[in-house]
Amino acid sequence: MTKQEFYQTINERELGLGEILKTSAGIFFENLQTWLLLSLIVFLPTGIVLQYLMLQIPVEEIVKAYMSADLEQLRQVNWNPVWIFFGATLAFNLINVIASLAASTYTDHWLRDDLPSFGGLFRETIRKWPRGILIVIWQMLMCLGIVVMAVLSVGFFLLPGMLLVLAISILYQYAVVATAVHGHKGFSAYGYAFEICRRRIGKSLTLVLIMMVINALFSSVLTSITSSFIVLENRTLLYCVVLGLINVIANLTTFLLSIGATLHLLNLEYLSGPHPTDTPAAPEVREIPNTIDIP
Repeated sequence: MTKQEFYQTINERELGLGEILKTSAGIFFENLQTWLLLSLIVFLPTGIVLQYLMLQIPVEEIVKAYMSADLEQLRQVNWNPVWIFFGATLAFNLINVIASLAASTYTDHWLRDDLPSFGGLFRETIRKWPRGILIVIWQMLMCLGIVVMAVLSVGFFLLPGMLLVLAISILYQYAVVATAVHGHKGFSAYGYAFEICRRRIGKSLTLVLIMMVINALFSSVLTSITSSFIVLENRTLLYCVVLGLINVIANLTTFLLSIGATLHLLNLEYLSGPHPTDTPAAPEVREIPNTIDIP
């Protein structure tokens, strides 16, 4: 199916899951070098830093303290590396959103048959980045609120809370599309994404879950490869760089997920009629004659 044929299809009927997955894979592999370069720019620096911070965590000391069930021993553990690692992970999520924004932006250009150069795509993505940061912050705040509710309810809200966190993580993917393609920002991006996706909520959830399973399987394979590099652990910098490069490959599926989410959301948009933020056309103004003919 050519781009023109696909564009006509996406405007005329609802695409099946198989069609979305197949087209997403086609766009992904067709531009693999673009995603690889973006992954190097976004995920390599953050991956190296996170791996280094992870090595600073006193894992054996923490495990011993927990196994002993001694509160005094737990208090004596140096928890600073744990909090630093946790804070860095949250902060780097603000950077990692660049990858999803880039994939959604590229897919929108692909549908319009107006492919940008890599430099053009990167510059356009960076311009959208501040709005993408707001999307991540809102996701963190909503998940934090759910965690607080679960703690205050003494576990009664645990299972519903876990399901809500999963739902927010899935909605996040579509909110990024709303930001990249239509310029929504903050909570309005989540509201818009929910308004579009709720018409086909089951399919919207299933698509992202399938992509998440693909990502999990791919990551598990790479994790098994990572264990073979444990011999480099004494050479800290080299070890972190190697694991950072593996992190680059593992995160390639991020682009595939964003491409699929973009195709699905835009397909539902086209079928639902004019975009909700579109300004209606102004009514035609007729010229009023200066004179009136009297019969």
